Amino acid sequence: MRQAITYEQALQKAAQLCSKSEHCVSEITDKLFSWGITERQTQEKILQYLQENRYIDEKRYARAFCNDKLRYQGWGRRKIQMMLQMKKLPEKIIDEALMNIDEKLYFETLRKVLMQKINSLPDSLSSQEQVQRLLQFALQRGFLYDEISKTIRLLS
Repeated sequence: MRQAITYEQALQKAAQLCSKSEHCVSEITDKLFSWGITERQTQEKILQYLQENRYIDEKRYARAFCNDKLRYQGWGRRKIQMMLQMKKLPEKIIDEALMNIDEKLYFETLRKVLMQKINSLPDSLSSQEQVQRLLQFALQRGFLYDEISKTIRLLS
């Protein structure tokens, strides 16, 4: 088993990690634990320092997460929401971040996702089967049924 690092080393590593990319409290807590910092008071002290010095900002993290997952993974609001909940972010912060998603970008992403799927479907499928597959695919990506069906109608 690896030897635990000191408080100062953990603080430095966590600050360095947070300065490279956005992280939330639960991610840093997991990292601290993996580095051998298991005492809750020490974890809290490090997290407090990181938050006070704006290395960690959960609102900023949630906005960046929403933007990145929409743009680069093609995820819908529902999947983004579930993933943010898994990261133990407060509902208020999650809701605020989801509300700030650009509607034009959101529906453009949904349209792109559906177009990519349409192009990968076999020609032998009936139009009803194609619609079912598109619905299923987009639902798995976290888009809502109404959003998907509206976009499919616009593509037809």
